Amino acid sequence: MKNKQKSMMTMVLLAGVLITILVYMYVYNEFNKKTENLKNSNATLQTRVDELKEYYDAMEEHKEDIKKMTAEIEKKLGVFPAYIREEDAVALALQPLKKQILIDFESIAMGNNEVIGTIDAEVVQAAKLEKYQDKIEIYEKLVTYSSVTTYSDLKDVIKIYNAYGDGMNIDTISFFKVADTNVLEGTIDCKFYFATGTGASYKAPTFSTYPVGSTDLFKVVGSEEEIDYSVFGLGEDEIPVVE
Repeated sequence: MKNKQKSMMTMVLLAGVLITILVYMYVYNEFNKKTENLKNSNATLQTRVDELKEYYDAMEEHKEDIKKMTAEIEKKLGVFPAYIREEDAVALALQPLKKQILIDFESIAMGNNEVIGTIDAEVVQAAKLEKYQDKIEIYEKLVTYSSVTTYSDLKDVIKIYNAYGDGMNIDTISFFKVADTNVLEGTIDCKFYFATGTGASYKAPTFSTYPVGSTDLFKVVGSEEEIDYSVFGLGEDEIPVVE
């Protein structure tokens, strides 16, 4: 009897131990899982912390880079005027005349405004640039100058046009020699550019007077005795004096 009771108590004890072990194993396994997950989470967080620390340590450098990039964007957009009008095309045509270069413009033809680039407002605002909030569009306007000139003067005209700046570039130059005159006749196609949405205001060109006279009126360089100046509407008493 005593052995049976002892055996029963032993069985109960063993069952209790087994249950305890099973509970322990369950708790232990759950603990291990949570510990592992926490370790992984901590590792991920540590990686993020390290990234943030690296960014923080380089914050001043990043600020300087952003400042430089902002200045570069403003510089590039600053190249473009707010608009291009007829007077801008005429102002460029007057530049050679102000320098007494021999050229007679037969016509100045202006094309339509064509959009060649767009930056949506959402992109502009996402960039968080203080000066820009609206959609930015870059336009191109083709202007064709038809003229009569000499070879040496044409080279001077091209130099002047090339010095205009980044807001305009020469697209094509097409000239032919007028028979028996040593005079060139043709066209120069120029592409003007402007931008909207930058906050810039249109600035009209200033038409100041330029020197005129009968002595070396067109600043002719070299010997031009064979040029037929009647092409330019000049009489014998108006032919430029070559010194």
